[in-house]
Amino acid sequence: MANQDHSDYSELSSFQRVALAAAKDVISLTTAQYDCELVSGQSERFVRLEVFGGYTLWLYVDGASLAVGEKSFMYELADYDGEMSMVGALMEGLSRALRGEEVSGAASRVRVLFEGDEL
Repeated sequence: MANQDHSDYSELSSFQRVALAAAKDVISLTTAQYDCELVSGQSERFVRLEVFGGYTLWLYVDGASLAVGEKSFMYELADYDGEMSMVGALMEGLSRALRGEEVSGAASRVRVLFEGDEL
């Protein structure tokens, strides 16, 4: 299966464009495949990049989250020395996830997406 892009990304923020290009570069170093689309919410547009194997990267106007299994790792601009520092931390998290390593470390905060018994 080939990588899929479903949208015109010309209206993305600077952060979204840089982070999306960096994520695609990181993924290209592996055998992983992805599906990427632009999603319009009520107040902003964001990018959803699903990496087959259980990872989803959400790129917001000025931040991101990386879902890995039951955890979501949040990357917020206020916690970094600028956009490029945040992109670097996000790509480190994505690289670790793709290698099967623990992601944490560089993320601003971590949320557990699901707790409790399986449905």
